[in-house]
Amino acid sequence: MTTITKCLAAVITLAALIAVGVSSYLAWVSWQAAGVAGCTADGVIDCDTVLTSRWSHLFSIPVAAVGALAYLALVVVVWPAANNPRSTAMSLLLALAMAAVAAALWFVGLQLFQLQSFCLYCLAVHACGLTIAGCAVAMYSRFDPYGHVGRQQAVVGTSIGQIPSLVASRRDDEPVIGPAVACAFAGVGIVVLIGGQMFGPDSSTTAISEIKLKPVVNQSVQSKSVDNAPDFMENQSLSAADEEAPVGPQRLMGFAGLPSPIDTHAMPMLGDPDAEHVIVEMIDYTCKHCRQMHPRLQKARERYGDDLGIVICHVPLSVECNDHFPPGKKGRPTACEYARMAINVWQHAPEHFVEFHEFLMEGRSPPPLGEAKQRAMSLAGAKVLLDDRMKSGTINRLRKQCDAWSEFDSGLPILLFGDTAVTGGGKTDEELFANLEQRLGIEPKPSASE
Repeated sequence: MTTITKCLAAVITLAALIAVGVSSYLAWVSWQAAGVAGCTADGVIDCDTVLTSRWSHLFSIPVAAVGALAYLALVVVVWPAANNPRSTAMSLLLALAMAAVAAALWFVGLQLFQLQSFCLYCLAVHACGLTIAGCAVAMYSRFDPYGHVGRQQAVVGTSIGQIPSLVASRRDDEPVIGPAVACAFAGVGIVVLIGGQMFGPDSSTTAISEIKLKPVVNQSVQSKSVDNAPDFMENQSLSAADEEAPVGPQRLMGFAGLPSPIDTHAMPMLGDPDAEHVIVEMIDYTCKHCRQMHPRLQKARERYGDDLGIVICHVPLSVECNDHFPPGKKGRPTACEYARMAINVWQHAPEHFVEFHEFLMEGRSPPPLGEAKQRAMSLAGAKVLLDDRMKSGTINRLRKQCDAWSEFDSGLPILLFGDTAVTGGGKTDEELFANLEQRLGIEPKPSASE
């Protein structure tokens, strides 16, 4: 083994170990629903957007975990390949290196064109992959396992018809699996990766299941007082003039799992707070299951029209504003920011809340935090971000809503009805419609059923 070969093998080993470490960390982040250390969520650099997208998984398995195993395999084969360039280890080294290049092109392309956000950790892994590929090709080019012409045919694979003749003429010291065959297997793996992500099942799809709770009798009354309402409905005053303003219409309704009724006029709403049928949706803007259910709820609102109203109860899945997040998990720090902005927009410009809510829920991942801030200011002014008193009150409100969520012992999303509560977004639109119609007795509008 020459000095140059040793140096190339050492570089491959170092890059592969770095990739294993970073990929393992990203896989842990994905499994723990944790935030990514040191990766800002403002602008195009947004690790959370990338790691919560559907492209971060393959058949419900984090692709980072698959990558960690692939780079670990590189660590295993690199030195045997360097010691014996005619071994199967060299063929596997080339195959894994080419797969790393193809994966880098695929995932960087997704970040650039599909997500329009970049994960610095992911880019670091891909940089390691490209480095490994360059060194592997350089290492292989220093040897001539098939002869001067045969080597070029084996690496490039220019003629499939010539591969059998190469195998037939294999010398005893040549690998059982040649580079061309190994690279072909790697190509199949990349096709499975891309096809699985594009056409495979969406890991965010969950069936609707009922949460076992003691029923709460639904109450609907008109009142001038909300003394019996939960604390999280308290709307902070924005000015002295607001404090003297007359109390508007109120409607108290009881929902399963909540200790007391809530005022539908004192909560962010999708639809009419006086609608005949009202449900509560507990959500987090960074929750993939919540985002999966959202378009179905949109269709439900179109199907039932003004008969259906949806109270939005924000429950950020982050320890920064949720004291009931599972021990050992930190959640996503941006979850609190999105929820605070949504509540602030509702308090300052309630007429624009639905627009902002739909903006945050559009697509498979929330928009970059910087873009969300710009939209919030364009709808309700800079005060939605600069009002310190409102920020404090909003955080307090979120903590109390998280307190209410903790009583359900269930993940998000949660839909609350008068006497039942369910979790999960459903696997089809029809499943959600059937649940709403069964539990509410609601019927589609004639125009929606035609």
